[in-house]
Amino acid sequence: MYLILAIILVFSVSRFYDLSFLAASSDSEWYKYITFQFIHNSFLHMMVNVIVIYLYWKTIKKHTLDWLAILIVATSSTLSGYLGASLPTIGASSIAFSLVGIYMVFIWGVFSKKELIKYYGLAILFLFIPPIINHSLAFLVHLYSLGISVSLSLIMRNVLYVRKK
Repeated sequence: MYLILAIILVFSVSRFYDLSFLAASSDSEWYKYITFQFIHNSFLHMMVNVIVIYLYWKTIKKHTLDWLAILIVATSSTLSGYLGASLPTIGASSIAFSLVGIYMVFIWGVFSKKELIKYYGLAILFLFIPPIINHSLAFLVHLYSLGISVSLSLIMRNVLYVRKK
């Protein structure tokens, strides 16, 4: 997945050059609501996001249209940065939560109960545990990503379902 490669590449560059100026905040230039998603403050921060993105994308691409998922992720993660970045914000968790939202709408009922528990447990841990550990975490960006993604996914699922009839 090219997105993961881009995240790793930007992280690698950030080890040599300060890219913190690409973080999003409430008064940022428009492009920073895109660039903030590729900046990470530590290797662990980047790897957690990459692993979650990979796990959800691997599952989602088997059950939805790639272009639709990409459109929903791009829209919800960018809007969530615009709406929720009151402090300087970085990280690809907005992308991860957008994927979780798509998963919740399109994949519901496709898997066994055990598999659903695994994926929803991961989503809950990823949503609620990090803000307890790191109080500066952009919790609103996470919530907006999830909410916008679920809303867009519901609309698109209904459009696709109606077209099939």
